[in-house]
Amino acid sequence: MPPIPDEAFERFARLVRHQLGVPVSLVSLVDEDRQVFPGAVGLPEPWATTRTTPLTHSFCQHVVTSREPLVIADARLDPLVVHNLAIPDLGVIGYAGIPLTDVDGDVIGSLCAIDHQPHAWTALEIAVLTDLAAACSSELQLRQLQARTEQTATVLAERGRQARMLLRTSSLLNQATTTTEIGAAVGRLAGQGFGADTAVVCLATEHTRELRPLAVEELTAASRAAWRGVSVDADHPAARTLADRVERQHRDAGELLAAFPGLAGRLPATWQADLHLPLDLGPGVTGVLSLSWPVTRELDTDVRTTARAFAGFVSQGLQRAMLLEDRRSTAETLQLAMLTDLPAPTHLQLAARYVPSSAEQQVGGDWYDALITPDGTTVLAIGDVTGHDMSAAAAMGQLRTLLRGLAHDREEPPASTLTRLDTTAAGLGVGTLATVVVARVEADGRLRWSNAGHPPPVLLHADGRVELLETRPEMLLGLDLAVPRTDHVVDLPPDSTLLLYTDGLVESRTQDLDVGTASLLAAVHTRRHQPLDELLDGLLRDLAHGRDDDIALLAVRAAPAG
Repeated sequence: MPPIPDEAFERFARLVRHQLGVPVSLVSLVDEDRQVFPGAVGLPEPWATTRTTPLTHSFCQHVVTSREPLVIADARLDPLVVHNLAIPDLGVIGYAGIPLTDVDGDVIGSLCAIDHQPHAWTALEIAVLTDLAAACSSELQLRQLQARTEQTATVLAERGRQARMLLRTSSLLNQATTTTEIGAAVGRLAGQGFGADTAVVCLATEHTRELRPLAVEELTAASRAAWRGVSVDADHPAARTLADRVERQHRDAGELLAAFPGLAGRLPATWQADLHLPLDLGPGVTGVLSLSWPVTRELDTDVRTTARAFAGFVSQGLQRAMLLEDRRSTAETLQLAMLTDLPAPTHLQLAARYVPSSAEQQVGGDWYDALITPDGTTVLAIGDVTGHDMSAAAAMGQLRTLLRGLAHDREEPPASTLTRLDTTAAGLGVGTLATVVVARVEADGRLRWSNAGHPPPVLLHADGRVELLETRPEMLLGLDLAVPRTDHVVDLPPDSTLLLYTDGLVESRTQDLDVGTASLLAAVHTRRHQPLDELLDGLLRDLAHGRDDDIALLAVRAAPAG
């Protein structure tokens, strides 16, 4: 990874500083002769700009070497690091570093907290740092998997440029967005490029017992019958290739039936020569590409080599299509979970917006909710699950559902609801980190809220004043069930507006959180006289352009006096 700031890892560094109260925090990745900091807060110059140091200035190298956490109260007294130049040059005295692991299980760096004075690290601090390091490792591993996929695609694309047919294959399959489209395109391309009468892509997972041919509607009736109900352990060349990952070729139907007598009576007349190639689709899914010709054919080395390259393109296209299908499914689930109808409480107007991330490789965990309890209290909630993957979206849905039930279950302060949510989520195995604000608009016009590490709400007063409801920072959900949580109270006067939002509105790779928050307050003041829906749409136009994180907004406006 290059020595440049990365917003995802910058966020982990900020979380460490925020949660442990240290002046410096680093996401450090160590190689043979240096360490780089894709995430860093509090570094002195020039290191804050260069984002790298030689190993003469590295404590984190010892975390990598030992594969164990390194906790040092006073580096000046520790024989392992007493001569390390990080002490005089970077002011490292207290140090706590937790290993970061890659997708292969190797330790490649450390998430570390640094103090400029001796620091007796508590068990809670180390536990918090360990949890954050696990989440940071997950982000690193996702990046590595994406990089490997991109590297494979680059290699295959390079091979594809060597032949016109393969170039066309690459172009068409890259345009496909579903596995069915891939299957249909493969049939057409194989006919044009290899003269094959039939080309079938079959998939199977560890939970299926039959091969699933794609785009079967593109096949003739006889071919559809030949591929119907083929079990994964059948006496069939495709099933055998799927199981042992070995390429198979038969020059005519006689040779095929000699190897697989169970096919007698099932082959269409157009199935003579054939070739079956395993597809590399990653863990959990297996695939096979089967080509058949209506005449006897001995496939020479060049044809089989080109067919292998063709199968590589098919694998690449299928991986991409399956990833897009999974992400579309997750995004749809996320939106269905979030975009429920808002309630219409007496004397309050509610409005909400959700904007997905503009980054194709991300699935977000932002959400909002509002409900009316049996006693007539309006409960508002907004949250953000850490991570940008399928599991983050799933955890978001679980947390939202749990909170909705808990908030409706009884009349209690928001801090108690958050405590119960944390305990319930842990008990049910919803292992995730999340920031959440829960607020209650009470019958007397007072707003009572509790904040678990989330950006503070904004209150727009009727006279146009804009107030940031900042409170003492409290811990995220999922870190420590014993942490006390606090309720805060403020009046919600007539015609005032409360705005809840996620950090995607105020933070980006190119904008610091404080700058983004100031921009939000200014934009709210500028639009202070607008109706609620226009206010939210205007804020998104003002602040959300080009954001690489998803955004959730929830606003409530008290009715005018009288």
